[in-house]
Amino acid sequence: MKSPNTQAGFTLLELLVAMSLAGLVFSVVSAAFVVSVDVTEDTNTRLTESQAGAFTSAYFTRDVQSASTISTSTPRCGGGSETLVASMQWTDTATTTTKTYSVDYRLEAGRLTRFLCGSATSSDLVASNLTAASMTCTPASCVDSARLDLDGLGDGAFSIVAERRLP
Repeated sequence: MKSPNTQAGFTLLELLVAMSLAGLVFSVVSAAFVVSVDVTEDTNTRLTESQAGAFTSAYFTRDVQSASTISTSTPRCGGGSETLVASMQWTDTATTTTKTYSVDYRLEAGRLTRFLCGSATSSDLVASNLTAASMTCTPASCVDSARLDLDGLGDGAFSIVAERRLP
């Protein structure tokens, strides 16, 4: 038989131990959350930089290989407020209809954009967060190859060298 004075509940010591353990668990979970957020941001930044390099490399290499003329001073897709980095032009005779294509790479506010003019006009952002972009040719007339240098992509500079196809 139970005594009428029996009290149910926790002692002060039990409550203090439970609160201490809960605080410890909460601090570990919070630290893990903060680390995961930092890692996610770093991973997203590196992925964006990697994609920019891949996009630019894919477009630039193909454009240089196709180009019959390459310039760093004469825009071929109209003018704009952007800084011209490279301009290329070629004629496609692989089909029954001859088509002329022009491509400009322009830099504005840290964004490198590829403008394609021809039977269809389009623009593609190929890299962002850049501090500078420039193209140099070997020899200077761009007969053999062209090199695109992108500064600020990732931890430093990124270069793409494309060889021209022989006519």
